[in-house]
Amino acid sequence: MSIDSENNLLISEADHTIAALGIRNKAIIHTHDATLVADKKALDKLPELLKQLAQRDNDKLTHHQAVFRPWGNYRTLVESVGFKVKKIIVNCGAKLSTQRHHHRAEHWVVVSGIASVHVGDDKFELGADQSCYIAAQQIHSLANCHDEPLIVIEVQTGAILDESDIERFEDEYGRE
Repeated sequence: MSIDSENNLLISEADHTIAALGIRNKAIIHTHDATLVADKKALDKLPELLKQLAQRDNDKLTHHQAVFRPWGNYRTLVESVGFKVKKIIVNCGAKLSTQRHHHRAEHWVVVSGIASVHVGDDKFELGADQSCYIAAQQIHSLANCHDEPLIVIEVQTGAILDESDIERFEDEYGRE
């Protein structure tokens, strides 16, 4: 939203409203875990600011809460020893890779949309307020074959919860 403002760059990656009132030549960029407010003329000094941030809080630069993929995006909501909770948004017509994890199990709960799920030899659809469990070592995939975004809450449990624990078998986007 903007009133009596001009020549500004206003970006919000989350469902967060930016309201500008009487400002000019500013960049306001809001992400899930940080907000940048800058004069547009000073943006050439952004690398210097990022270096300072890296020295003070390197985790903000290396572990983003929102991660964008060809099929949509996910956001880590909470993480601790032995578990991680993500909000996954799968774009219309998109599919995650067919994969398995050696060190973690997953539980998917559909919040909205319709999930096309493949777990082991079973293929089925899940709607809002339905869920499924994927044990460690089970081959699985998740797709959105419908005309509205699919939103899933994923709860991971196990010893290794990072992206290194993915063995892909099939991927529409050419990832290994």
